[in-house]
Amino acid sequence: MYQREQHRSTEKSPHMVCSVLIPAYNRPEYLMQCLRVLTASRRKDIEFIVSEDNSPAQELTRTKLQDIQDVRLRCFFQEKNLGWSDNRNFLIGEAGGEYLLLIGDDDILDIDRLLEYTLDRDIDADIIGIGYRTIDEDGRQTGEYRSPGYWGFNGHSWIGRR
Repeated sequence: MYQREQHRSTEKSPHMVCSVLIPAYNRPEYLMQCLRVLTASRRKDIEFIVSEDNSPAQELTRTKLQDIQDVRLRCFFQEKNLGWSDNRNFLIGEAGGEYLLLIGDDDILDIDRLLEYTLDRDIDADIIGIGYRTIDEDGRQTGEYRSPGYWGFNGHSWIGRR
């Protein structure tokens, strides 16, 4: 069993279509940008789960997260560092959705559009790789990864069926 502290409810939400899993470590400003965009979604059938992995910025992250008032958000603060893989596995264990979407704490995406083009179209796939663009702090694109078909799984951002 993982030792953790929680922020808000730790109860799994019933009838969730998608759980958005966000392992976080030492980047509270990026995490806040990520969550501001995600929580702008109008969908009620998704939940957002953050697990802060005992980084040096954990207290700052805890303070900043108190500013986000969204019942779909659940936050956990690990008492010891789990590492990326175990933190991800912890999040998977906390998820209540039929589908899981794993993203980085510095990712910004239009969750409504993503779910519209994947889940709402009843695609017969168990996992979908997600392409991405990297941008600098001024918003200029500096790189791109496009998922080259079904096997375009990059390992870090994906959506999959339980």
